[in-house]
Amino acid sequence: MVDTAKNFFLGKNGFPRKNCAESVKGAFETKKGETQLNLGDCGSGRAPEGLCGACYATYAIINSSDRNQAAAFLDHFRRQAGSVKCSDIRSARITSCIRCVEIATEFLEEKIDA
Repeated sequence: MVDTAKNFFLGKNGFPRKNCAESVKGAFETKKGETQLNLGDCGSGRAPEGLCGACYATYAIINSSDRNQAAAFLDHFRRQAGSVKCSDIRSARITSCIRCVEIATEFLEEKIDA
């Protein structure tokens, strides 16, 4: 799933280029099937509350079935990326956007395969 998300984000290996949120969603849908999430406007810091789009997508997917895991994910993401807010992550330059996609997708893959 992580490689699929990265391919979507980078527009590589025959995958269409998507924003960070759509990349996570696309990787999830490739493995588990369609979701009703519309994340086209959630890249570049435009996710609700300024969240990182990759973080928001994973949170939304997990939250639909397990609110406790969704809260645990936000803590995990914050520890790994330095923040859950796109503007904070970008301004601190601690983590790249592609790494945020990886962090989010790794957690999502681990939880759905468990």
